[in-house]
Amino acid sequence: MSGSKLVLIISPKVQIMLVWDSPVNCVFKLNVDDSRKGGTGCIGVGGIIRNSLGDWMGSFAVNLGNGQTLDAKLWGLFYGLKLAAAKGVAGLSIEMDSITDVQLIK
Repeated sequence: MSGSKLVLIISPKVQIMLVWDSPVNCVFKLNVDDSRKGGTGCIGVGGIIRNSLGDWMGSFAVNLGNGQTLDAKLWGLFYGLKLAAAKGVAGLSIEMDSITDVQLIK
C-alpha cells in the first residue's frame, strides 16, 4: 500500500492525485485529521497508524463535543500518541495539517 493513490474529483474537469507517502523502513506513520462543524461547534478527530509497507496497525475516531479546531488537533495528537504507546510503537513519524500544534508542543 506504500504510495497508494486516491483520485479526488472536484469537478468534471479537475482531478487531484492524493498519495500517502510511506515512512522509512521500521518506522510507523501516524496520520491525524480533525473536523469542526461551524454552526454547532462540534469537534471530532480521527487517526490511523500504518507501518512502512502501508499496513494498518490501529486507528481511532473520537467525538470531542464542542470546542475549537485547535482543541481537536491537540486531542488528535494525544489520542494518536496514546494509541502508538499502546501498540508498542517506538519509531513514529507524525503527519498533521497544523504547524500551530508543532509550535505549541516545542
